[in-house]
Amino acid sequence: MARTISAIIKFIIGSFLIIIGIKASQFFYYYDRIPHHEWYIAPCLIFIVAGLMLLWRIVKPANRSLREIVQDVQQDIQKTGTKYTIDLSTCRIVPAAEEDGTTGNYSWNIVAGEDKSAGPTPGHVIVCDMEIAGRSHHFVSEATDLEKIAITFKMTNQKTTPLYVDPMDPSRYYLDTRFFTQRVYH
Repeated sequence: MARTISAIIKFIIGSFLIIIGIKASQFFYYYDRIPHHEWYIAPCLIFIVAGLMLLWRIVKPANRSLREIVQDVQQDIQKTGTKYTIDLSTCRIVPAAEEDGTTGNYSWNIVAGEDKSAGPTPGHVIVCDMEIAGRSHHFVSEATDLEKIAITFKMTNQKTTPLYVDPMDPSRYYLDTRFFTQRVYH
């Protein structure tokens, strides 16, 4: 929503700058009562270029990192998906390489295109099996660099974690593992 409003504002300001630049340059080009009237065309061109640059920013937004794109997908699933609470004691920790060489996380796979040729993913993942609407589903977290014992320790302290599943497509999900980065002790 904020990006849409920002794009609309850029479009309005950019269009206004272009129109002002064109109209002012036409005025100064044809109005010969001002001495050296052709010199005033250059500032008008600056208005036109500034307007075009603003419009170009709408068409070609700033480069975003892969992580930002993944976070957008995860936030979308969090907003639109159904929230379930996963009991972490029912999940298992496996090497990420055993999960077909991908992270198993839908959002990473969207961006990466599930490229298995890149080799196995290092680290470990949490694997949870859950029944939704009478069908069994396999959910895999993002890979983490933590050792298996550290993951077990954090899972024991966390006990549960949210799982967001797209109700239309259960293969779109986000298993929230932010607790991996939180401190357990003070």
